[in-house]
Amino acid sequence: MLDSLAFSVSGLSSAAEVTDVWASDLANVATPGFQSELPLAQSGSLTRVGPIATGTTPTDAAGAGLIVTQRQTAAGPAVATGSPLDAYLPPGTYLRVERSSGQSAFTRDAALMIDARGALVTASGERVLGTSGRPLRLPAGAHGTRIRTDGTVVTTVAGRTVQVGVLSLVAFDNPSGLMATDHNLLTASANSGPPVAVRRPALLVGYEVGSNVDVAQALTGVIIAARAFQGNLAVMHEASGMLRQLDQLTF
Repeated sequence: MLDSLAFSVSGLSSAAEVTDVWASDLANVATPGFQSELPLAQSGSLTRVGPIATGTTPTDAAGAGLIVTQRQTAAGPAVATGSPLDAYLPPGTYLRVERSSGQSAFTRDAALMIDARGALVTASGERVLGTSGRPLRLPAGAHGTRIRTDGTVVTTVAGRTVQVGVLSLVAFDNPSGLMATDHNLLTASANSGPPVAVRRPALLVGYEVGSNVDVAQALTGVIIAARAFQGNLAVMHEASGMLRQLDQLTF
């Protein structure tokens, strides 16, 4: 009886966790460069290991639980923008950026812009790094800045074409092991392996990388998780009722 209660409680927790993952995917359907996550759950005697990239120590438990969330690295669609600062990255390729803390991070979103200080930045303000390892910054009086298909950033100063730098593009042995952080950014982990420089990329300029969320799959996942939640709630209510009846028995 108590086992039934414990199992149903773990089932409720699992369904809630799975729903959160699918809800995050649905909330980012229109987020450029977003990579969806696939929640994997299991019932019975299980080992919880947490997200793939965390390296969490496994613990055994009876019941149902969210085992892993697996990053989906399939390339999103190419969305035409017409902007000379937008680039569709080849599948498996990531743009290296610098966060406000000075640490490096990676993103599939290469829809770029120029901030008030002349730095090339992402939509959320992270500085774009060049192959030199330094942020790309435009010279004074620059205009007509654009990205070439090989990742070179050029601009025009006093009627002359000036090379600003080359986008730092990288790949990973296991991109599914990248860890998500804020602003649609990713960081490397032991599971992803270190970043490897991509030489001579073939970018599609004037396009951005669309989200790779499968809306039908995510909606179906939410419905299934809701049904699982309802089923476990019913089991918990039934088990609780039987315990109350036993408590009222006299011998």
